[in-house]
Amino acid sequence: MAKLYQAIGRHDSSAKYLEAAISETPTLEQLESCALAYFNAFEFATDQNKIRAYGLNAQQYLERVLEKTPKDNDIKARLAMTQMLSGPPMAAVAKLREIITEDSEHELAIFYMGKLSVRSGQYDKAIVRFEKLVQVNPNHFEGWYYLGISYRELGQPDKALKALLQAKEVSQADDILLQSVESLIKELSKK
Repeated sequence: MAKLYQAIGRHDSSAKYLEAAISETPTLEQLESCALAYFNAFEFATDQNKIRAYGLNAQQYLERVLEKTPKDNDIKARLAMTQMLSGPPMAAVAKLREIITEDSEHELAIFYMGKLSVRSGQYDKAIVRFEKLVQVNPNHFEGWYYLGISYRELGQPDKALKALLQAKEVSQADDILLQSVESLIKELSKK
């Protein structure tokens, strides 16, 4: 059931089934599957209560995974994002910076640093992060998308359009995200 729910983007339902299937002595794979399902539910939720609940559940399982794999920077990056719910935001930012110091091309940490910059309206910092991200991975759809958004917010429509066209070119995203990109491209093309 968890795989079926995951396939249709119902990460919250997938997480609940994965959690119910965890044995008394869970395997690393069980913990990681549950952690990632709750993390995806956390990332896609729009209701603040659900964001908090899924984030805290993800945090619990991510911590358990990290106990078994302390050098897993992907898990550390996701954990940092969930810890924004329960601690000072700068502590999470510090953890992401640690990862980037250790691995300057760690895509997930760079991406989250960029997203946090967008959330806080620091578009100049976001541009630096997303430019680095698309340099590391030229096919990173969200990197191009947020780079375009950041340029747009800083009043640089030509650069925004170029980034969004690149996002469209590399897109394997769902229709909703692609529609958003196309809408922004149309808006910027008129200027």
